[in-house]
Amino acid sequence: MIMITSLGESGKDKGSGGHKDPVKNWPTLAEYVDNIRKKIYLRPVGSRIKPFGIRDKLFRSISDNVQKRTAAAELSATIQSASAAAVAAAQAAIHAQLASSSSKQSSSGAASGSGGGGSSSKKSKPFRSDPSSQPARRGVTGCIICGVVDVNHKYKSCTGSPKGHDAHAKRDKDGNIVRRSDGSTICHQFNLTGCKHEGFKTLLEHHNLLSAFLELVEGLENGFNFGIPPITVTRTPPNHKSATSDLKTLNSAIEKEIGLGRACGPYTKEEVEDLIGPFQTSPLGLVPKPNGKWRMVQDFSYPRKGDYPAINNYIASDEFVCAWHGYWDFVDLARFMPPGSLAAMADASEAFRAVGTAKDQWPGLVILAPSGWLIIDTRLPFGLASATGVWGSVADATLAIIHAHFDTEVGLRAVKWVDDFVFMKPPSSDLLLNDVLAVTEPLGFPWHPEKRSEFASEVRYLGFEFNVHTFVVRLPEDKAAKYRERVVPFTKSGHVRLKDVERVFGCLQHIVIMARDLGPHLADFAEFLGVFDRDDLFQHRFIPARVQDEAKVWLKALGSPLRRSFAAPGPPFPRDIFVDASTEWGIGITSGDRWAAFKFRPGWQQESRQILWAEAVALEFGLLVAIEMGGAGHSILIHSDNQGVIGAFRFGRCRGRQANTVLKRIVNLERAHKFELRIKYVPTAVNPADGPSRGEFPSGPMLPTFNIPAPVQPFLDDVRGAQPSAQ
Repeated sequence: MIMITSLGESGKDKGSGGHKDPVKNWPTLAEYVDNIRKKIYLRPVGSRIKPFGIRDKLFRSISDNVQKRTAAAELSATIQSASAAAVAAAQAAIHAQLASSSSKQSSSGAASGSGGGGSSSKKSKPFRSDPSSQPARRGVTGCIICGVVDVNHKYKSCTGSPKGHDAHAKRDKDGNIVRRSDGSTICHQFNLTGCKHEGFKTLLEHHNLLSAFLELVEGLENGFNFGIPPITVTRTPPNHKSATSDLKTLNSAIEKEIGLGRACGPYTKEEVEDLIGPFQTSPLGLVPKPNGKWRMVQDFSYPRKGDYPAINNYIASDEFVCAWHGYWDFVDLARFMPPGSLAAMADASEAFRAVGTAKDQWPGLVILAPSGWLIIDTRLPFGLASATGVWGSVADATLAIIHAHFDTEVGLRAVKWVDDFVFMKPPSSDLLLNDVLAVTEPLGFPWHPEKRSEFASEVRYLGFEFNVHTFVVRLPEDKAAKYRERVVPFTKSGHVRLKDVERVFGCLQHIVIMARDLGPHLADFAEFLGVFDRDDLFQHRFIPARVQDEAKVWLKALGSPLRRSFAAPGPPFPRDIFVDASTEWGIGITSGDRWAAFKFRPGWQQESRQILWAEAVALEFGLLVAIEMGGAGHSILIHSDNQGVIGAFRFGRCRGRQANTVLKRIVNLERAHKFELRIKYVPTAVNPADGPSRGEFPSGPMLPTFNIPAPVQPFLDDVRGAQPSAQ
């Protein structure tokens, strides 16, 4: 492994970061590799850092932190070892007590029934404030049959019983483990996930990647910690009204999960508390799927306002890091591959449900069925704040294994977005998609048997169809037809609900990813969304005239095949351009020692023209200068010190109507002259265009003149006295 070799050479005798024996320094090396892996995967294809060798400064910093944590852990272990025997005895006693009790004891604290939110007279947070009083998260628990606490004791083959008591569980006539008191099912499949930890460990180790994914392998083996803290008060709020839209679908979904062993039940409240202690359910609901059917969802963000926190409120989602390969990542990959390369696609099937849950997370994942029965979910659910990050780590490891297997000889590359994977191979390769997927067979990765396509010139990704030979992307006609249907009601006067606006806005915002020129035509839709009261889901609002106008633009765009080119632009434009604007004087532009300046006329700030409009016009003028100097067909880099206009361009629209109008002209210029605009932030203190924007002119030559857009002409003058011409 290159990194270990480099550690032995460059890492030795360099302070706390170095060590002549890589094995003794393994914790530091593992954390270093994980850090570098994240730096690689968080960057787009084509701009990733080279992982070879050791970055000494980073390694020494990590080494210092590891040593501090190691010292703290050793001290903690010394303290805890004294009470280990007592903890084990207590756990065995708990199991013995359960075995001797056939009646179900309610948990301490105020518990609510299935109707919702009861609370004690003294309000308290539902999570324990003293985590030190709880057993270790991954400690050894007692056998559910006999209560023995021994890591080598296997409950699946146990036939014993607690001393002096009957067994808590027994085997039925079919050999299944059931509760002795009533023969009901006991949930014990929390570590039986679709993904196989043994396979991941073996292949990651084979490709020298294990140190970067140790936490993943542990999660696959023992269940993942999703970030749900212990719960002390049982709460079962009622399900959402949408859950009654199709009870058959809802019940079928629950029955399916139980049948596949991914959920356990049904149970009463007392039975659940007997098994896992106090718990909290999140309301069920149904949302429409693209095919017209319904999907069951759990609202882990409920309650949004209330006297107790939602499950998602306790999860720091940014702690669950994974790689995301969006539209531009795939575009960069397609441009990077040799001409004539081919692409294939494969989807993961019910991806999240292949990920198991650590048992201490179950209390936050309990489901309240429409019938009133309770179900314990043991898999990663949709809607949990950490869900995409946890699943993303599984997908990251899978992608890393595939890359490592094919990289040297085949040159295979891949990108992913949640459960969608696209693979690209050079034209010289005879690799088939099945050859790629076969590599992951030991992983138990849940590839969908039908949602896949063989290597070809066209591939579907992120809902778009890409041709990697002609570099044309298009919106599939079935999606275009669906989106047209949703847009039509907004082209005329009438009342709509929040969810109607959110649905059409989400669809159109998705299209903007490939058709950036349409982005500014969502500004009024976005403003319309802001007038709704999010706490009143059923309110109606009248569609403003400006929203109707935007809807008509979209309806026209969706009325014909919607396609755009993603071909790489020509070489970078050789001249960097700097722009700036100031409200007290005007606009400045520089390129090398050349410059231009435009002074605002009195009254330019009427009709909501403010600094954002001025900075947007400065950006537009910088592009017009570049075009005059031969920038068409190139990648043009413009430097600006205004984060607002930079963010607006990247986001596709401006909140200010006047600035948004300028943005429309900019994206039209980009299409008409076939260049690709890149904007980079520059601090004002080092922006050479700052002086001209304040009326301080350099001594160099002037930049070429250009046609000033007609809508801007009434508000400024070229300081050279040139007459602006109409456009």
